[in-house]
Amino acid sequence: MSERSGSCICGAIHFNTSSDPSVSILCYCTHCRKNAGHVGQIVAVYDDDKVEIEDPENVMKQYVIKDTDSGQPKIKYFCGRCGCTIQTTVGIMPGKALLRPTLFDKGFKGNEPTVLLFEEAKRKYTEGAESKYY
Repeated sequence: MSERSGSCICGAIHFNTSSDPSVSILCYCTHCRKNAGHVGQIVAVYDDDKVEIEDPENVMKQYVIKDTDSGQPKIKYFCGRCGCTIQTTVGIMPGKALLRPTLFDKGFKGNEPTVLLFEEAKRKYTEGAESKYY
C-alpha cells in the first residue's frame, strides 16, 4: 500500500488515498471517450472510504449520466473551475470511487490498466495505427 495524492488541473481540488486500487481499467465506452477527449480513459477503482477529497473553495460539481449500458447511473465529479473530472461513481459498483490515475502527482505507477472495457469500440478509431500505448 502506498500514499497517493493528486489534483485537478487548476489545483482547486486535491485528493489522496492510502490504499491500492482493486483494479485499473482502460475503458473505450462512448462516455469515457467523450470525457477524456481521446479513444479511451483510464480509471482506477478504489474503496470510496479510502479516498479523501479536499475542496476548500467548494468548486466541485457533478453530472449524472443516466443513459448507461448497465441501466445504472454514473456520477462524474469534476472541478467547476477547470473542468477536470476527479472521480466517477457508478451504480453497479456501490462503495467504489473510480479515480483518474493520470491526475496523481507522482504518476500512476501501480495503476496501470489490467482490464479493457468496450475494446471493440476503439478499433474504429485506431485501425491502421500502431502503438503500444493504446
